Amino acid sequence: TPDDFYSGRLTYMDIVHPGDRGHFLEDARRYQDSEQDSYEQHYRIVAADGSVHWVEDHAWLMRDEHGVVTHHQGIVLDVTRRHETEVALRQSDERYRNIIEAIPVGIHIYRLDDDDHLVFVEGNPAADRIMEMDSRPLVGMRIEKAFPGFVHAGIIEAYRQVATQGISWYASQLGYQDRHVNVILEVHAFRILPRELGLAFLDITRQKQVEREQRRLLETLRRRSTQLQTAAAASKAASTILDPEQLIIRAVHLIQERFGFYYVGLFLTDESGEYAVLRAGTGEAGRRMLEVGHRLRVGNTSMIGWCIAHGKARIALDVGEEAIRFDNPLLPETRSEMALPLLSRGRKCIGALTVQSRAEAAFTEEDIAVLQSMADQLAIAIENASLHEEIRRYAAELEQRVAERTAELAAVNKELEAFAYSVSHDLRAPLRSMDGFSQALLEDYGDVLDETGRDYLRRVRNASQRMGQLIDDLLTLSRVTRREMHFTRVDLTALARSVARELREMEPERKVEVVIQDGLLARGDPRLMTIVLENLLNNAWKFTGKREEARIEFGSTLVDGVEAYYVRDNGAGFDMAYADKLFGAFQRLHRATEFPGTGVGLATVQRIIHRHGGRVWAEGAVGQGATFYFTLPSVSKEAEK
Repeated sequence: TPDDFYSGRLTYMDIVHPGDRGHFLEDARRYQDSEQDSYEQHYRIVAADGSVHWVEDHAWLMRDEHGVVTHHQGIVLDVTRRHETEVALRQSDERYRNIIEAIPVGIHIYRLDDDDHLVFVEGNPAADRIMEMDSRPLVGMRIEKAFPGFVHAGIIEAYRQVATQGISWYASQLGYQDRHVNVILEVHAFRILPRELGLAFLDITRQKQVEREQRRLLETLRRRSTQLQTAAAASKAASTILDPEQLIIRAVHLIQERFGFYYVGLFLTDESGEYAVLRAGTGEAGRRMLEVGHRLRVGNTSMIGWCIAHGKARIALDVGEEAIRFDNPLLPETRSEMALPLLSRGRKCIGALTVQSRAEAAFTEEDIAVLQSMADQLAIAIENASLHEEIRRYAAELEQRVAERTAELAAVNKELEAFAYSVSHDLRAPLRSMDGFSQALLEDYGDVLDETGRDYLRRVRNASQRMGQLIDDLLTLSRVTRREMHFTRVDLTALARSVARELREMEPERKVEVVIQDGLLARGDPRLMTIVLENLLNNAWKFTGKREEARIEFGSTLVDGVEAYYVRDNGAGFDMAYADKLFGAFQRLHRATEFPGTGVGLATVQRIIHRHGGRVWAEGAVGQGATFYFTLPSVSKEAEK
């Protein structure tokens, strides 16, 4: 209270905050030594309750006639609240400044002058980095001069409306370019104070470059996927469509649809090789050109002609600069064109594929590579389809010829059959007469004839009987060749045992070991297979006739992975040097006096086995026996079929 000071209990220095006493006294002495009559101080005092207050001290120096200060008079105001507000404002300003300085977002501040022109106030370091300049010299300049790129972008009026109307403005992608920098910005404009706005902007140039690169990569992947899908579809068409015309039409429309080209066409050379004739084309232009039989001369008069003449691709990314291009009035929008050769297996150029686009430089290296690969596949497919068509035509002609020849052979076979039966009938009667009368002479007049006469009659009988057997064998051979076959399951084991039983009954006195394997089954004609086993087992029985201990075996074995049936004996055998004669009609390796026969039996066996789709062969050695093999369709394989 004032009494505390009047009584001397307190001095003014006692209530000055200890932290401020030093500069309080220093300022007082400094002002006292000066010629000033008044001064102002700010410091803290401590109240009786211990609270601290900021004060504003306005002091006047009272001097005597000599200028010596006699005492101080002053007014002390409590400015604690104002001081705290000022501190808060300074802290806020410092925070704002620190944020603006540190933030990676570019900040520009503009104000409207009296003429409503935007004037640059300040910018932060991030803005300077983005704009690649020091903005401090630009303070106070109008925006048109400080940042001319905004003028070119046409957005200054939008900024002015932000400052005057308080609306916000945003641009997700704003191109800015001046003599310093060329960037893409993301900009947000907002009002700070009336007639003052701020711009917050980010440099998204790299981001947009990455996005463009991603879009380019995605487009490349999409295009590559389209290329591969188209190539796969073209390959499938090439392998499944055997009609050349359908294949060509399908291929050009597939390429046009998948790639979205303006026009796709395919030319093939004519027989003379002088002209390339359009065989397929897309759109109305293609239809009209096909109607008039559009063709181009092979040579340097067009891209197609040049491509075929040289067997190389010709690419025009700008058709206006292509010297030898044929300017087709039906395709006025073409800006890019390529002609790709169709090379056959022998690298002969049989035609060309033309692809045209409305855009310049429309073809990438990948496009060219994929389309050339497709052209190569297409050329081979066209060649294959043409060969298939030619083979089909030849097959039809051959089928017709075979049918005609078969009819002729059938007629001849009928004539031969009639002739054979006629001959056999005409020959058998005289032969029977010869044999019968010779037998009668021997029985009735044998005692009259000498031994020579009787021998002559016996020879006549043997010859007539042998001739009769030969006629029967020939008729059998003829019948097995013509007879209609009826395939069924055949038990070869049972057939062989039946034949062996008949042989034993005819010569019960012989000692022959016959071994027949169980369970031998095959697919064939039962009657014809009976003839096969009769001939083979009869031969084995006959050629073991001079063996005291004969052995005949019928079984099966694997030969080169195929089941083969065999008849093996230990009889006379044969020389393998003459094995190729065994199955010929009338071919014999032994004299009739040694082993009787006509030489037709094995020929009959061979014809029957061949008609079954099998094969027959023999192995043997002189004096060591022989083995005859034959193959037939197995029961399991027939079931699979």
